[in-house]
Amino acid sequence: MDADGNLISGYLDKVRYYKNGKPVSGNIYDNGTYGFEDGYPLIGLNRVDGYLRYYNSQGRMYRDTVVGNSSVGYYYTDPDGICIESEEMRLAAEFIEKYCKGETMKEKMKYAFLYMAENYPYERVYDDTPSSAADIPPFAIELFSLHKGTCYRYAAAYACVAKIAGYRTRFAYGMSGVLQHGWTEVYVDGSWLICDVDAQLPGYGYEDYAPYMMSTHMWVLDKYWYSELTLKNGKAVWTPIQYF
Repeated sequence: MDADGNLISGYLDKVRYYKNGKPVSGNIYDNGTYGFEDGYPLIGLNRVDGYLRYYNSQGRMYRDTVVGNSSVGYYYTDPDGICIESEEMRLAAEFIEKYCKGETMKEKMKYAFLYMAENYPYERVYDDTPSSAADIPPFAIELFSLHKGTCYRYAAAYACVAKIAGYRTRFAYGMSGVLQHGWTEVYVDGSWLICDVDAQLPGYGYEDYAPYMMSTHMWVLDKYWYSELTLKNGKAVWTPIQYF
């Protein structure tokens, strides 16, 4: 109300909304997307039209951001407002929300690079060389869950973080000398750039972010194959192996 007591704005709580004489259900598009169930605005996490979605306190659907809390879990909502339910993406959303600083998702993605390297120590695992796209999600899940891992686990997990930040991203596999190696690549301005968390580990002594967004690696890498991460119908999809 203004200084004279005249109503100039307001919010009506517990109001039932109708469309064409019937209580509204589902999503309504009006300068944003609003969700309803039997006329009442949806709040929080709800499944609408077969997909999990997240709504604010006035029923407006979130898009292209991380949503949730410790009670319902954390999710990335894609540009269509669909929560990505695959476990590796759910854990990536939680990781970003809990640990990554920055005003934008791209700033948080960069912060995540150094955070992983400095706080998630390398732990060797033998006989775990990936041979198909199906091997990649478990690598990411392990890194986010155990807070440690190998180059494959850093590469898979960081690909999920980069996807949330809005990049095309892929898991790449090849050789570094005689050693097998995995790393993340992101597509920026027409080129695939290397983001190798494993190369940023404190033991190597590189300056902060030296192995971030590299056009060429400081190590000799013989590229072999890759799998790109896409999002479709609420799921993370790792494309079948494609060879360089």
